[in-house]
Formats: sequence, structure tokens, C-alpha cells
Amino acid sequence: FRCVRLLDYTDSQDLAARGCCCQIKAGKCFQKALHFNLLQVDLSLILLAVLLTHASEVCHNETNCCLFLSHAVPRWAIYTIFAIIVLLFLVCIIWVFVKYCCKSKKKRKNNPDHQINLQGVTGSTTTSLVQPDSDDANYGTAKNRGRLLYSLEYKAQELTVGIKQAAALPAMDLGGTSDPYVKVYITPNKSKTFETKVYRKTLNPIFNEHFTFEIDKAELNESTLVMKVFDFDRFSKHDIIGELRLQLGTIDWNHVIEEWKNLSDPSKSEDIILGEICFSLRYVPTTSKLTVVILEAKNLKSMD
Repeated sequence: FRCVRLLDYTDSQDLAARGCCCQIKAGKCFQKALHFNLLQVDLSLILLAVLLTHASEVCHNETNCCLFLSHAVPRWAIYTIFAIIVLLFLVCIIWVFVKYCCKSKKKRKNNPDHQINLQGVTGSTTTSLVQPDSDDANYGTAKNRGRLLYSLEYKAQELTVGIKQAAALPAMDLGGTSDPYVKVYITPNKSKTFETKVYRKTLNPIFNEHFTFEIDKAELNESTLVMKVFDFDRFSKHDIIGELRLQLGTIDWNHVIEEWKNLSDPSKSEDIILGEICFSLRYVPTTSKLTVVILEAKNLKSMD
């Protein structure tokens, strides 16, 4: 059995409301209180009798238990429950926010307009976009051959071509990468050809190389600038990834041009593939002899 502490309560109604005994008689509760020195000794017998009377009235039902001060919820437990509720609320807010962000990212991935990243386009010069002509539009980009960032400037009968960088090139090697480089020349007078450095095992090379062609304005208007992207292969023919062809006569040279453009399929009319030949070279400086060994030929064009 249990008994409530009676700490100098002179008001009998307050005593009845504050504490009572469960499953015991009122007399036993009072005796237990005296045993633990919970009542003041100087209380009069009349006051004790009144207290016993009211305590017995409150605890008349031996099967019912009253509310004890000692069993009240402690303050730290209330703070803990409040903190848990706030934490659950914050978790719900974070979950809703993350779910919304994931949906937004999926929408951006499905939209091809958001897949083009132009952060690599930098420069202090004034830029102007080149409008694609009808010949250039016929190449198409169905095979997704990647993109090329280039710049053009014509001044004092000199055409400066800048090969900035390439992006999203297709993998041409078994390892899932490519060894790209760019070949630049002008047609129909293919007198000078430039090549960039080869960048190993990358699909997004940064070249930042410039080449200069000496050409007068009359010849410039009749010429076509060709920029071809190749995959370097040490032991076989280099694979062409894609190309760009620009009709120089349709360009406004009052501005420096710098833009991204999608690579198109290579032109088959210019490069006629006749086959492949494998050979080896050996040069001995002491004897000044060069030895050429023809090993094999394959994929030869049928002539009969």
C-alpha cells in the first residue's frame, strides 16, 4: 500500500484534493504518515481528527486510486515529449522538400533544353551567333556526335580560328572514352591544315588553341571552313567523330564569333575510303637506311 505525504496542510479540503490512500483504510494511512514523520507533531488532536474524517471520505472506495503528487509527470519528460514532436515536424518538412526537389530534377532531365551547359563559354570579346545555312542543316545530329566550341575572327586578311573545347563526345574506345583531336582546314584550296593536340581518355577535352589562315576577302567569301574531330588510334586508322562546315561568305565579320555548335556526320564526298594498309618503318642512322615493310591490306575498294 501507499500513502501520500502530508506536508503541513492545515486546510482539510486541500488535503482531500491533494492526496489520499489507495486500497487502505483512512486510519492505516494516518498511522503510516506518523511512522514516516510526515505530519507535524504539534498538530492538535482535533485537527488530526478532522483530517482523518475528510481523508476517509475521499478514500471511501477502496478499489479506486487517487492522483498522487509523487506520480506527477516530471518536467524533463514534458520537455522531451515536446522536443520529439518538434523533431518529427521538421522531418516531415524536410521529406516534403526533398520529394519536391527530386520531381523538379526529373523534369529538367526529361527536358532537352536544360541539358546544354554554356558555363564553359567565356571571353571578353563581343560575340555574335552564326545562323546555320541550308547546307549545314542537312548534316543532322541524330547520332549525338557531341558539340564543339569555336571562335572566328577576320582581320587584315587573316582568319583566326580558335578551337576552344568539345563536350559530350561519343566513346570510340572499348574503355568508354576517346582520344580526341581536331583538324582544321579551308576548302576548296586545302593548302594548309592544322591539328590540335591529342587529349587522352576524355569525352570533354579543352583545347584552347588558335590557328591563322592568310586569305583575302574575295577568296574568303568562296571558301568553307572545315573542323573535324577525330579519335586518335596508334595502330589503326583514326576514327572520325564528327565535323563542322561553315560557309565563310555568309558570316558577318564585324564581330568576333564564339559559339557552341553540334557536330554533324562527316561528309563522304570529300574523303573517299579506298581501304587500309598496315606497314612498318625502320631507320638506322649509322647506315642511313630506311626499311619499309608492307604487312597487310584490308577493306580494299572493289575495282572489278
